[in-house]
Amino acid sequence: MGTATISHTKNHLSAMLLRVQKGETIVILDRERPVARLVPIDAEGNVAEDGLRRLEAEGLVRRATSPQATFTLPPPVTPIGDGDILEALLADRDASR
Repeated sequence: MGTATISHTKNHLSAMLLRVQKGETIVILDRERPVARLVPIDAEGNVAEDGLRRLEAEGLVRRATSPQATFTLPPPVTPIGDGDILEALLADRDASR
């Protein structure tokens, strides 16, 4: 696995992409701190070194079979009567001090 700074990546992106196409993984560094990784993908567009697929193959994780739950927001609160919401908010804030 190779490393490169952001400025090197910006100036040599084409060459780096050729290395990645050949199977190399390159970690991009910002002031010596890893911030991104260039990894090869297969013909279907999947990341070649997909950690989740590896863990799944090893039997350590199992993908969900049911769709994810959907969350709905409660309806917005409406004022009772002709009250001014801003006035009520400011009064409540003053009362809690």
